[in-house]
Parts: sequence; C-alpha cells; structure tokens
Amino acid sequence: MEIAKEFDNVFLKEIQEIYHLNNIGIVDEAHMPEKPYNINHTKDMILFFVMGLGASFVCLVIFYLVDNTIKKEEEIEKYIHLKSLGSIPLSQEKEGELASREIAKSYVTECINTIRTNILYTNSAKNAKTILITSCTPQEGKSWVSANIANAFSEMDQKVLLIDSDMRKGRAHKIFKVSNRQGLSNYLYAMTEDRKENINLAKKYIQETKIPNLHILTNGNVPPNPAELLESSQMKELLKLLKNIYDVIVIDAPPCKLVTDSIILSTIVDSTILVANSEKTKMKDFNEVKKSIQMVGGEIIGAILNKKKLEGKTYHNGYYYYGNAEESAKQKKQEKKQISVEKVIKEARTSVRKE
Repeated sequence: MEIAKEFDNVFLKEIQEIYHLNNIGIVDEAHMPEKPYNINHTKDMILFFVMGLGASFVCLVIFYLVDNTIKKEEEIEKYIHLKSLGSIPLSQEKEGELASREIAKSYVTECINTIRTNILYTNSAKNAKTILITSCTPQEGKSWVSANIANAFSEMDQKVLLIDSDMRKGRAHKIFKVSNRQGLSNYLYAMTEDRKENINLAKKYIQETKIPNLHILTNGNVPPNPAELLESSQMKELLKLLKNIYDVIVIDAPPCKLVTDSIILSTIVDSTILVANSEKTKMKDFNEVKKSIQMVGGEIIGAILNKKKLEGKTYHNGYYYYGNAEESAKQKKQEKKQISVEKVIKEARTSVRKE
C-alpha cells in the first residue's frame, strides 16, 4: 500500500514538472478494502442456473431437430408407413447369440414369440413360406434377429431352414457354430437341370444344428459375382425345391444400403421384413430401402425394431422373467428329437414322385 502511494506522489510531481501545471491532484487514494467484494453468491448461482437451463433447452431442441433416427415402433408406422411386427429389447448381458429358450418366459423370448405370431398371422392368408430379413446398414442386428426367429419357428414343430444369403460377410455359421466350408454359393454352382438330383444335393450342403427341427444353409465360399448368382435361375429353382422340403425358410440377407443383393432377393421370396436398430437407423435410410424394395415388386410385410432401450425394467443375466418355467422348458426340449436332413429329403422325394 505504501509503495502505491509513493508511486502516486512521484507520478504527480513528474506530470506537474513536464506540463507546468499546478492544478493536478489525486482524486481517490488507494486504500486496503475493509470487507470482501461481491459476496452475493446466491444471486450469481441463480443467474448461472437459469443460464444453464436455457443452454440445455437449446441443446435439446437442436439435438431433436438433427436426430432423425427411429426410436419407437410407433415411428415406423407413422413416418415409414410400415406395420410394426414387434420390438426386441437391448439386453445388457448376452450369453451367446441365441436368446435363451430354456426359460420360456424370459422377456426377450416373449418378444421373439410375439414377432413370430405376427409373421404367421400376416403370412397365413398368402401361404407364404420364404421370409427375407434385411436391414439398411451393417451392425443393426438382422443376423441375430434371423437366427432367433428361425429358432422360434422350430419350437412349433415345423421344419425350418435358415439360409445365409450374405455371401460377402455372412455370419450365421458363427452363431450356430457349424462349418462354412460349403454352402449356398456352392449349392447354386452344383445345380443341374435334374430336379431330383438337385434335391439330393441338399444332403451335401444343408447342415443340422443343435436345435431340433432347425437346419442351416450357410453362405459358403465367396463367389466373384454374388448379386448375379442370387438373381440367377438356379436361385429361383432352389427356393422352389426347398419350399417342398421345409415348412418355413428364413433368409438372412445383406444390408440394402451397401449392395443390391437383398433387393434382388425380395423379388423371388414370399415376404420381406426390415430390421431397424433403435436410435441408430435413420428414418431417411429406412424409407429409401422400403421404396427400393417396393419399386422392384418386393412384398414387405413389416418391420422389427431391434435393440430397443427399456424404461423401468430390470434385467437378471441380460433378461428379466415372469416366473420360473425352466424345468418345464427343459422337459419339452428333451422330448424333441432332431430331424435329419436325410429324412426331410426322403419326404421331398416322395412328394416329387407324387407330382
């Protein structure tokens, strides 16, 4: 403080000598504050709180204006104009890639069963057997959905075949832990004009899974021309043959935004289902895919919302339960026996002879 006063006096004398002025003085001398300055923190806190609320509101408005992803089933019906076949919740802990059917009343299993029922109800009038499942982009869960829907149909004592038609990055063989040494691409190349011979080829390329009534035709070796192969007359003939062998055929198809394979396949199957990833799939992309399929004459029966976040629900090991039905489910599973590929082919031969 003394240094500041001395500095003021020296500065004042210098100014008077330089400018020859005597009417210059110090208006307010420096002095030590007797109390803290601006201690009204309550006012500051209220001000910053109001400013924070305003900024948060602006951010939320901008976020919702920019975010055009699908979040609810209602949005699929309202904005995409497609029937919602159901939704599958986002499980926080996954045990394998197949939803546990050991506990028949798990919520995930119930959701899949509901979707199965809706598909059956939609397809029953058309007697549709081939169901194509696809999505807009990768990582939306269409392979998981395909595998679990096929699994659900097998629970109804129907002969079910899952076909992995994603010849570039198919992963159905990983889900069911089977070999992919030979599959769909190899089957198509091996087909001839003899229908009975083509039926016999099924023994070589179709595999049994650990799930009763469920067989799988993996994608096989990557061909140089996947789109052309799926559009070929062999693919159309193969589906006709397999419809005589199996009750339900679920086709896991590639994403539509990357390649045209699914759009091509939609023209030769009975029904198509689109899978949307909740809060990831954009409405614009979903609508474009729907229009692309409809433009070529594909029959879209509805959409499935995958990985939907649940509010007010708690999980136990990834799922939550309505009671304990584990014992009865295990007994039911033990009663079922795996139907062999040879048996379904034998039955198909019989039907061919009758024709």
